[in-house]
Amino acid sequence: MHIKIGEYVLTSDPRQYIINEVRQRGEDANKPGETYLEFGGSYPTLHRLLTGLFEKKLRASDAETVSQLRDDVIKAVALVEKAVELIDGVDLKAEEI
Repeated sequence: MHIKIGEYVLTSDPRQYIINEVRQRGEDANKPGETYLEFGGSYPTLHRLLTGLFEKKLRASDAETVSQLRDDVIKAVALVEKAVELIDGVDLKAEEI
């Protein structure tokens, strides 16, 4: 699995699901502007991966009001919904969900 969703790339191996964050190298790097993946967490089930994606998006919030937090929750939910749409075609066993 290799699914790009916004600033995240979801990958998997036979034992886990992984959230990677897309990053860009700074001006002082050997290859300035190059994008790379930074490990963001591993999860044993798809359910936990989607929960982790929601939590990462929401914890990155800089909300200062309840209204701003509500907007960020809506964005986090939309990100997870997009992930589910992209994963929908993947053949998964019921126990993985």
